[in-house]
Amino acid sequence: MNLKSSKKPAGRSVHVIVVGGGGAGLAAAIAAAENGASVTLIEKGSKIGGTTALSVGSITAAGTRLQRSNGIKGDTPEAHFDDITVLLGAQHQHDNLALRRVLTENVPDVIAWLESLGLTFLGPFSEEPHRVPRMHVVLPNSKAFVFLLERRCRELPIEVVTEATAERLLMRDNKAIGVQATVNGEKREFIANSIILATGDYSAADDLKERFMPALRHVDAINPLSTGDGHRMAIDEDAIVCKGELAAGPKLRFKPPCSKGMLANLPAYPVLTKIMRFAFRWAPKWLSRPLLLPTLTSYLSPEPSLFSAGAILINRDGTRFIDERSARKHDLHQQPGKCAYIVLDDKTARMFSKYPYYISTAPGVAYAYMSDYARYRKDIYTSAATLKELSDKLNLPQGSLAKTIAQYNAEDRVKAEGGGLTQGPFHALGPVYSWLVVTQGGLAVDCQHKVIRADGSWIEGLYAVGNVGLGGLIVAGHGHYLAWAFTSGRLAGRNAALAGGVQHS
Repeated sequence: MNLKSSKKPAGRSVHVIVVGGGGAGLAAAIAAAENGASVTLIEKGSKIGGTTALSVGSITAAGTRLQRSNGIKGDTPEAHFDDITVLLGAQHQHDNLALRRVLTENVPDVIAWLESLGLTFLGPFSEEPHRVPRMHVVLPNSKAFVFLLERRCRELPIEVVTEATAERLLMRDNKAIGVQATVNGEKREFIANSIILATGDYSAADDLKERFMPALRHVDAINPLSTGDGHRMAIDEDAIVCKGELAAGPKLRFKPPCSKGMLANLPAYPVLTKIMRFAFRWAPKWLSRPLLLPTLTSYLSPEPSLFSAGAILINRDGTRFIDERSARKHDLHQQPGKCAYIVLDDKTARMFSKYPYYISTAPGVAYAYMSDYARYRKDIYTSAATLKELSDKLNLPQGSLAKTIAQYNAEDRVKAEGGGLTQGPFHALGPVYSWLVVTQGGLAVDCQHKVIRADGSWIEGLYAVGNVGLGGLIVAGHGHYLAWAFTSGRLAGRNAALAGGVQHS
């Protein structure tokens, strides 16, 4: 929309406006300011952090200092690029290879930059099909990114405005010159030479899910603030969305407990996190593992191997509603309370008491088994000697669970595999929910993160980073979402500052 006169005076003009205060937005704001720009960052939430603060906190990169200090020599961005090809399989031919190269070539510098700000990483850890360990896990948790990046913002000419919902781009002569937002119920206009959209994905936007992935429209988002504001504003100016049908999820997740463990509450002071890294590297597993287990049993998805081994999903009525081995976990949203329980017998529970059978994992870091959930997640773990007793503890309708188990045990496939839930005591994990973690539809961007219209022209002055600026890049495996968030944000922040004529001293 073209800029029109407003009864309220426009805010002060700055070099760069960043819309969104997650990892990508914080990186963009800092990079722009470090290159001499004055910056205003607007965030719709009451505090910054975005989906980054909800993540496991891993970044995958090749050729880093931490790799070299652990004896991993000669790893290269090119090798990282090639291993992503293997990871994607048939999807590789649909990936944006130019943006993938931007990611793999620049993320090692991003790790070094984050370390210079005081971030401490544990690892690197292995994850197939990566040929060497590349996964860097931040200490003590993902909130460390927010803590230290916010601290860096306070050292720079960056104005942060929270509870500011961006609504539309302000345009003049086809150039983006600002953003209109509602701040505390009042319309405000923010004016700048360059605008960087860092508004995340649209997993909580019913209209955009209906447009790009209608089957998932009613699946809840893990981050309710991921409402696609940046997508919508750019689409209004003829931008296009690439890979709008892709998403990470739906995935089964337990709600985290009220108390999330000691690691979740520790501040990210560099001295403390370096002591933690030393302890995790050199302390015996029996000492360090309990510190990780509250996180491992809080945020992560239960493994699909549970269902391959015979566990089933039941709803609050005590009935099965899907084939647990199928990919249709989004059907869970149609069940009472949008939740379910994972039920298994003692034979399966005992199987998931040691590697390689685990309930959840942070790959390469640690594994959580059934006994860990019994100890650390008493709020979601239930056990009983009989099906009737388990049903009573879960408040299921009388007789429904026993009937469901009998029907399951009678299935031809189950009998042919010698399976079935027959050995008490019986166990349940839940309630478990199905959430969209993140959508992968991003605005079309070039390798400078400039937003591209349907006709191939650049919307002058407009950049997009993180999930809103995926540009057709397919993200798979652990550690690549945050890698793209920080990499694209940092590069776009620098590009926006320089494009605005800022003289970097």
